[in-house]
Amino acid sequence: MIALPNSSFPAAEYLAAERAAETKSEFFDGEMFAMAEITKNHERIVMNFGGELREKLKGRKGEPFATDLRVKVEANGLYI
Repeated sequence: MIALPNSSFPAAEYLAAERAAETKSEFFDGEMFAMAEITKNHERIVMNFGGELREKLKGRKGEPFATDLRVKVEANGLYI
């Protein structure tokens, strides 16, 4: 991944920039990183993995999500 210009800024500014952007990026520790383009093979792997994970989690705590969900991971490992 490549750091984008003006990479040190608050999460709120990242979210605004991400929503307006034509490409996806990732935000970590005040820096914004461009994400690689997604290929059909990548999506096949994601779908297959998600299906398997969903089966394994049936009746248990936990839920798989698609790749387009934004999450905030806290230092303690919890996310919101």
